[in-house]
Amino acid sequence: MQNKTAKIPLILSTVAAGVAVFLRFRQLLFFTDNSTGFVVPEGEIYSYWIYGLIFCSAALCLVFAFRCRCIAPGIAQKPQRKIAVFAFLNAGAFFADFVLQAFDCFNYIENTAYLERNELVLMVLLGAFALLSSFYYITVGMTLSGSQYDFRSFRFFHFVPVLWAVIRLLDILVEMVNVSMGTETVVEFIFLVFLLMFYFSFITAAVSERNAGRGIVFFALVTFMLSVILELPGIITSFIGRQSELSDAVFSRITDLICGLFAASFAGNLLRRSRE
Repeated sequence: MQNKTAKIPLILSTVAAGVAVFLRFRQLLFFTDNSTGFVVPEGEIYSYWIYGLIFCSAALCLVFAFRCRCIAPGIAQKPQRKIAVFAFLNAGAFFADFVLQAFDCFNYIENTAYLERNELVLMVLLGAFALLSSFYYITVGMTLSGSQYDFRSFRFFHFVPVLWAVIRLLDILVEMVNVSMGTETVVEFIFLVFLLMFYFSFITAAVSERNAGRGIVFFALVTFMLSVILELPGIITSFIGRQSELSDAVFSRITDLICGLFAASFAGNLLRRSRE
């Protein structure tokens, strides 16, 4: 009974995230200018509801994290093949993102008369760090599968996914965003902040011999919730032919979603081992 009661905040957080997904999907369908990806004035109220639901979902995740037990190391000694699958999926998603960035760079150079150096540099760096992140998560998956490789022996290579997320944040920060009209950009910014916090927590949990703390559970769960809110409505609208120009690549959306899935699977694995 106590375990079921402890899960109530997580269930409520999932419900809040689900409502945010529905509102964002409705906003994309009926209140978004497909030529720009920005929300029209009639749909701006949805943006504030979505932000409020994100806050509620994160707060409930925090309550759940404080009530859960985290008495296991970040990386188990025994093979963890289920979470290794998500690591390999993450590697594939990053490679797809690298291909996408390479394609975007080629199109930008070919179709732009006056190249903006800063924009081009960001695109190249984003593609490079996506490729390196793919290799990183291949080694993570191999380690979790029980092979002789151990990604924990890396030093600076741990920060490759961090730099990928930082480059994306910089790309957002150079733009002026209206919080009521640029819902996707605002949610993406929040998602990347929590993704960065998860990456830092994951690195600490991986290289440290101490038990992982509740912080990584909180950051992992919020990262997952935000990835679903950010990308699931866009993926659905892409498949039904109502895709926005703001994020016109399905592969980019899937990369964020799989990053969130890996974070959630890591937190779930940690909590399961803490109960054993």
